[in-house]
Formats: sequence, C-alpha cells, structure tokens
Amino acid sequence: MLKKVYEIREGNSLTEVKNSDTLKVRFQIRDSASYTNKYESPEVTYYEVGDFKGRPSIVPIDVSKGWYAATRAGSGTMKAFDDSGGVNYFYLCNVMEDGKADFNSGVRDDECRGVNALTKQVDGSFYPLSDSEVKGWVEKGISAIKEASRKYEKGMPTTISILDQKGIKIGNPAVNLPGTQCTDFMSPKDCNLLFNLCDPVVCPSSRCDFGGRFPVSNVIQSGIIGGLLLCLPNFPQVKVPICLTGINAGIQSLISVYTNYRDCLQKNLDSGETVGICDEMHSIYLCGFFWKQALPLSKLVFTNVLLCFKQTPLHN
Repeated sequence: MLKKVYEIREGNSLTEVKNSDTLKVRFQIRDSASYTNKYESPEVTYYEVGDFKGRPSIVPIDVSKGWYAATRAGSGTMKAFDDSGGVNYFYLCNVMEDGKADFNSGVRDDECRGVNALTKQVDGSFYPLSDSEVKGWVEKGISAIKEASRKYEKGMPTTISILDQKGIKIGNPAVNLPGTQCTDFMSPKDCNLLFNLCDPVVCPSSRCDFGGRFPVSNVIQSGIIGGLLLCLPNFPQVKVPICLTGINAGIQSLISVYTNYRDCLQKNLDSGETVGICDEMHSIYLCGFFWKQALPLSKLVFTNVLLCFKQTPLHN
C-alpha cells in the first residue's frame, strides 16, 4: 500500500507531497452489469469496395445489451473473411457506457476482444463474465455476421433484421481501415509530418470523413465540395486540411463539360446546323455535375438537421 509520496528537492532534501496523485493510478470496477448497455442508433455497415465488398463491417448482436461484431480489413495475421466469404476473424465488442459503437472512430472506449471464428478462441476475457457466457456471445456474433452477409444486395432496403432484431438501419459504407496505425511504427511527430505531406494529395478515407460523421469509400471522387469539407476537421493537426486531388478532379470534370459544349458549338458553327441540342446537352451535363458535387454536402446537412430535431425537446 502506498502511504506517502515525497518530492526530492534542491540539496537532496525530501519533502512530503500532500494530496498528490503523482502515480496517476486509476482503477475500473467491472461486474456483469457493466456489459449491459443500451446500444444507441445501431447500424449495419458494409464494405462497398475492395476484396471485402458486400461483407459486413459492423453488425449489432444485441441492441438491448450493447453487443456488436466488427471486422477490419487486414486484421493482424488473419484476414477477416476467406475467399468464399466465410468469416475467419472478428472483434466481439460492447458499446459500454456511452452506448455508441466506436470501433472505427479512433476514440475506442468500447470493450473489444479479437475472436478466431474458426476455433472460437477469444484473445483475452470480458471479466467477470464466465467463459460460457462469452462463448455464447461469440456464437451469436458469428451468426450475426453470416446473416448480414447473406442479406447484402445491391439496392437493399434501408433497414434489415439481424438475429430477430427488426428495423436495424443500413449505415454509410465502411472504409477499409488498416489494422495498424502510423504511431505503431513512427513517433507522433513523424506521423504528423507524414499526414501534412500526404493527406492533401492521397486523401485517405480513414482520415477524411468529416470527423467520422460522413465516411466515404473514395474521397477524391467526392469532387470539389467533398475535397473542401471532408478533411477539414483535421485542422490544425494538418495545416492544409483539404483534398487537393479531389478538388482538381472536380475542376477537370467541370472543364470537360465546357470543353464538350465548345466542341459542339464549333461543330454546329462549321456545319451550319442548329445549336439547340448543344444547349440542351450543356444544361443536362452541368446540372448533373453540380448535383454530384453538392450531394456530399446535402447529405451531411440533412443528417445534422435530423439530429438537431431529434435532440431538441418538445414543449407543449
């Protein structure tokens, strides 16, 4: 037991420090009730690009107790899914007190343990839950992932049922987050330098997602507005918090619209034909361009407005 703390001062004299928490010791008390938490806004998310396209990233297991299954592209030494789509490795998680699935947010206050789905071996424990209880959640996790995989289809409905839980929403497409982070190999200072050099050009979907509120599978294809907004929350860590490559792609697309319009007018000028078709094509392409550019912003604004109404109490 630690009874007293002393500070070594000038002249090697010892002075007792009162009311000090020098060691920064913290304890977390866990019981079975710690793993019973209401799952706020549960969603099933799928990968939409890469080898795992159509496979689930996050799947709620029990929304009343806060359990969910999560997969990650490149989960250590084992792939999350085999070539046939069967699950190899996943993470069994509980949302804990905040009620949110934070597996991909970088905050990670959730309790998660890796699971080998082939042997059902869990990396660690959920103390004080018994092995049989954890095994039960593992089997439910595997079943939930398999069911979500079977129900995936292009143009699927906005909600599905998982393990008899109806009305589970389909969330935004999951990004292929790496199993390791930059700080696993480099110092935070070097990582910060790397982010400043690469983010404006590479525009990684794991970092350019408007602070986790609007993940997209390809930031560069989001165009001018997406390039300006999606990386913005990374400031001041990143001094140029915009996707230059995405902005350039959007500008090139706009130039292409006007180039085609010019060529059409020139052809009509040379041949003497009417230019009505050129104006019609120009209007259609220009409208499509601006709609595509504004889509990320409109979705984000619409989502925030709904959240604002949801969180505003109603008064008689």
